Amino acid sequence: MKSNISSRLIYFVMSLIIIFSFVGCAKNYVTDIQLTESPEAPSAIITPASDSLESAAVDNNDINRLDDINKLDQVISVNEVKLTEFYYEEYSTGAENLDLPEAIDNKFNYKIIYKSGDYEVAGYISAPADYLEKKYPILIYNRGGHHYLGKMSPGQLCLLADMGFIAIATQYRGIDDGTGEDEFGGADVQHVISLIDIAEQLPFGNGKIYMMGESRGGLETYCALKEENLAGKDRISAAVVSSGVSDLTKIYNVRELGMKDVLKLYVGGTPEQVPEEYEKRSAVCWPELINTPLLICHGKTDDRAPVEQAEIIFDMLKEHDKDVELMLYDGGHGFSPESFKYAFEWLSSH
Repeated sequence: MKSNISSRLIYFVMSLIIIFSFVGCAKNYVTDIQLTESPEAPSAIITPASDSLESAAVDNNDINRLDDINKLDQVISVNEVKLTEFYYEEYSTGAENLDLPEAIDNKFNYKIIYKSGDYEVAGYISAPADYLEKKYPILIYNRGGHHYLGKMSPGQLCLLADMGFIAIATQYRGIDDGTGEDEFGGADVQHVISLIDIAEQLPFGNGKIYMMGESRGGLETYCALKEENLAGKDRISAAVVSSGVSDLTKIYNVRELGMKDVLKLYVGGTPEQVPEEYEKRSAVCWPELINTPLLICHGKTDDRAPVEQAEIIFDMLKEHDKDVELMLYDGGHGFSPESFKYAFEWLSSH
């Protein structure tokens, strides 16, 4: 009798495993279609930086180093990140393309988990090695892609620190120990806003907070600037959008079936089914709500976000007398070395 019960229990457990495996595979079929290509990579090596203490409200005078930021109410944990061979190669290749000296030991890198509403969100922060002796501007970087595809890596953030910034980035919700599901510019825009809240409290900044977004991150940047304006805040000194999405409905209409499936999954349907969701993610529907000085960079031969995504929003912003500049360059999707360098020069002038 006992043997018969054990057999039934084993059969029941194995059935559950098979069912959940099937559900997971069905869901991942769609989420594995990417907007921004990124190779599979091993995880970075993460070591405890300050015992990953539970966060508690604290005056920022108690924050003496970056690994103290878990004392902020919004930050749950902060852990130092050592680059694996993969991420070091990614960093050194980027540095070479940008004519930057390799200085991997010349900065501090941390993975953070922070609160944003009811969610816990993963991100990274990187700073030049002398950030305790010299004040640096803070740069919030909004990545492209969706879910795990196109996710931030510590190697990427190192390059931003090399450009003379304390750089902080979100993975959006649902990955790398984060909770919730991606919404592709929906409520997850609040995760970007939460980084502004954190940046405001860092005692290492020089008073300037900038924002930069690429591809889907450009969409997030537009939306974050709108939310700041609606909240009556003026915390972002200037922003850069590269290869950004300003009209999500047009992106849906011109992209391949795979990308249409991604948008239907994360936005909640087609533009015909949920037009209000596409409109609230599309800056062309509310250009009057963007007041931050803005640089728009875009490749002329971009086949993922056609160049008209930049040209149309630029024209609309100019019509509303906004402080905006457009830089078009020869190339496809993503920053070119020329536009990347110019973007940082432009930010530093604001």
